[in-house]
Amino acid sequence: MSTTEDRVARAVREVFEFGATQPSQFSPADIRRHRSRRWPHRAVVVAVAAAILVVFFVPLPHASLFKRLVSSARPSTATSLPTTVPSTATSVPTTVTSTTVGLSVKVPSNGVVDQSVSSARDALMAAGFKVSIYTRLFFSNTVPANFVITTYPRPGSRAPRGAPVFLIVSKGPFAIVPNVVLRRQAVAESIVTAANLTPAISFVTTPGFMPGNVVSQAPIAGTEVPPGSVVTIDVEQSSASTTTTSSA
Repeated sequence: MSTTEDRVARAVREVFEFGATQPSQFSPADIRRHRSRRWPHRAVVVAVAAAILVVFFVPLPHASLFKRLVSSARPSTATSLPTTVPSTATSVPTTVTSTTVGLSVKVPSNGVVDQSVSSARDALMAAGFKVSIYTRLFFSNTVPANFVITTYPRPGSRAPRGAPVFLIVSKGPFAIVPNVVLRRQAVAESIVTAANLTPAISFVTTPGFMPGNVVSQAPIAGTEVPPGSVVTIDVEQSSASTTTTSSA
């Protein structure tokens, strides 16, 4: 059977926790005596709660020291990073020598222009250039054949030492082929001869042209050729003539 204290506790719980309003069968003295018995237990609960608050929420004066002790005692698995990164690249020289990048020098003119190929080559090599001859030769009425007209890069310009310089070589004087189409044969031959060229006559039959007139020529007018070159003149033949080739 339940004791009196148990019944008192149940009655008090009905009043305070469930809002019981029916009259209690216990006297006020019994209820006060039961409440006085509960105060020691409540004091213990309050003390424990206060201790938890102090531990977790109140900063201790030696908390930083405690953290340092804990961290020093904990084994570290991370490797320390160096403060400086070693360089594995080789140092770049501050000065550039002529063996890596050639110094810029002037392409000489003296001893090169209007000189023979061999003399011009020697002068350029002495200045520190490589020498090549341009594959195409050019006519010149002022520079003899196999002499240097100019260079590329041009004389006086600057180029790296050791760079190639091309020689522009003369083929000698030139003659310009005149236009003799539609002229009479005799007139055409005299014009070609006056141009320091050699005419060569060829008789052809071409509808629409008068006999004795020049139908075509080769090379065409305006072509530069060496002096004495042959210019072929096609002349319309008469009905009594045959196709022949002659040179004046």
